[in-house]
Amino acid sequence: MELFKTILVPYDLMKSSDRALEYAANLAILSNDCHIIILHVISTFPIKRPHPRGERIISSASADSLQRIYHELEMNASKILDTKKEDLRMKNFSTSTHIAVADNAAKKIVEYAKKHGVDLIVMNSRSTAPKNRIKGLLWFPLGSVSRNVSEMAPCQVLLIRPT
Repeated sequence: MELFKTILVPYDLMKSSDRALEYAANLAILSNDCHIIILHVISTFPIKRPHPRGERIISSASADSLQRIYHELEMNASKILDTKKEDLRMKNFSTSTHIAVADNAAKKIVEYAKKHGVDLIVMNSRSTAPKNRIKGLLWFPLGSVSRNVSEMAPCQVLLIRPT
């Protein structure tokens, strides 16, 4: 019986995402030849800032610093995702990983799902990642990623509640 061909798991590098990955693996067992994609989205910081007298662009030194931060975040994410991919491959799952940089994680997840013909998105219903990701940087919650994905997704979405 083939339930799903492709399952997308947005992974925020927190242990709570392991539950969503576990659910995806269990669902993949029920499907023949199901592929699991693990997607991590690195949120960007705005380089241009609105100002009453016109748009201001941060200095090139600050932009270079941000690029180094993005690169470090990508390298760290890549190591973690490679470990998750190898764990699933050891259990005979077809798996791939992808890291994206975007200003809107929900929009990027939905775009990725559309582009790759995803049948199901399995994700946490709530993330705790911004609290621990980079100390010293402020995080402004602008809405729930899981809620936005569930409203915009081109396929079914399974939200896993935190324990």
